[in-house]
Amino acid sequence: MPMTIHRQEGQERQEGHAFEPEARLLHWLGRDEARLLALMAARQLASEERLTDWLLAAGFVRDLVWDNLHGYPASSLNDIDFIYFCAKDTSRERDARLEARLRLLAPEYPWSVKNQARMHLRNADRPYRSTEDAMGFWPEQETAVGVALREDMAIPLKEAGSTALDPAQVRLVSVFGWHGLFSLQLTANARRDRTVFEQRLQAKAWLTRYPQLRLAPT
Repeated sequence: MPMTIHRQEGQERQEGHAFEPEARLLHWLGRDEARLLALMAARQLASEERLTDWLLAAGFVRDLVWDNLHGYPASSLNDIDFIYFCAKDTSRERDARLEARLRLLAPEYPWSVKNQARMHLRNADRPYRSTEDAMGFWPEQETAVGVALREDMAIPLKEAGSTALDPAQVRLVSVFGWHGLFSLQLTANARRDRTVFEQRLQAKAWLTRYPQLRLAPT
């Protein structure tokens, strides 16, 4: 059955099986100059530090999807989670140094830098093996998403309209798949105590901010 996209009150929903969320996400990223500039700064830092496993994750991608599906303008970037994996140096001091560098490269953004190679200690988990593995322990499945630019990615920003992003030069990650995120669903991660999910749900006020969101059945 071919896919049909219905747009009603800013929401898109899919029928059939040919669901292409990556293409839609690339399109939305391409017309979001603030996120493109943040990605370029992050890519520069990753190149300087020779980081091969890094992402701008969580709300950087999640909120972009929810905003577009609700017909909202892009939300302000109140924080940007730069996550990376490097087992050779897991010190907090390194994270602080990388965060300071990002603030020099792009001072207009609120950066937060965390090496996922040490975050298992804070969360009392087994050691993580990569950024994707670490994201698999986050409280909400739909938050476990991220994006990065490949090393050779050049983005000719346009003054108006959308910048075309080459899928081959962009790394998109969704640990639990794209269905829940694009279906406006919020799913507690079974690997985490549900009370953490409930606390975040209240603190973030997602159901108020995004009224078409629905909690996944338990």
